[in-house]
Amino acid sequence: MPPSPIEEALREAQHLREKLSEEATKRQKAEIDLVSALGMIGEWRMLHQQEMCQREAIEEQHLREKQEVREMIKRFEAVYHQLDDAQELKLRMIEMESARKDHREDLAMNKYRAESLQADNEKLQQELNRCITEMESARKEFEEELATSKYLVELLQSDKEKLQQELHAALTEAEDLRGKSLLSSTSEPDNISTPSYFVCPISQEVMNDPHVAADGFTYEAEEIRGWLDSGHDTSPMTNLKLSHSVLTPNRALRSAILEWQQQQQPASPRHDRFVNAHVNLARRVCA
Repeated sequence: MPPSPIEEALREAQHLREKLSEEATKRQKAEIDLVSALGMIGEWRMLHQQEMCQREAIEEQHLREKQEVREMIKRFEAVYHQLDDAQELKLRMIEMESARKDHREDLAMNKYRAESLQADNEKLQQELNRCITEMESARKEFEEELATSKYLVELLQSDKEKLQQELHAALTEAEDLRGKSLLSSTSEPDNISTPSYFVCPISQEVMNDPHVAADGFTYEAEEIRGWLDSGHDTSPMTNLKLSHSVLTPNRALRSAILEWQQQQQPASPRHDRFVNAHVNLARRVCA
């Protein structure tokens, strides 16, 4: 026997809960990755601050050395007038120029390091922005999927309640049909009327492929699809706007119709057996 629509709805709800659990796990992983990235960025910023402090210290040292060089120049100028040996003065000037060259090289190296640190800082900022963007995108996607899942669960619950109401109505009508069959079995044994819930409200014919629409009524699949495809968005029975256009197969009713068609015979006992079987089937589905 094929699974009932209620069982299928429960399995679908279980599948949706599992999917929600997976999405929650993905979101937690994304948050952990973001926290790790923020930690790395903090470490890089600390390193950058240390390098900046070192750079300031080097610049201060350079200024002091520059001041010392200036003082040395002044002393050399004073000595220049006192020394007669021009060669010695020339050698000292060469040494001073070499020292200035070394200072310029150190300054260039420090400048290069500062530029490298600035570039690294910009890359880290870009990585942080990318992580934040990805996290926002993942959060929005998770919220959209969560909203869709909640809508589907509510939709399945609504269809389940409508289907149960229709099956209860079918059970009541089947009970009435059995009572009428017992009363008419002696006078008209061959007169078996078609149950009204077997008939499509649109075509007024026995349904071959019954489907439940959003209004809770069951129609022949081809007829209700034709109704919707022609541009209608209202119920053929109540003329109220349909909340959605999803059609759900009414397998229990289809099984009852097939059994009725197979067991429909002129003999009254056959008819009684059909009615009893249909009532039992409706009871099992409603339970």
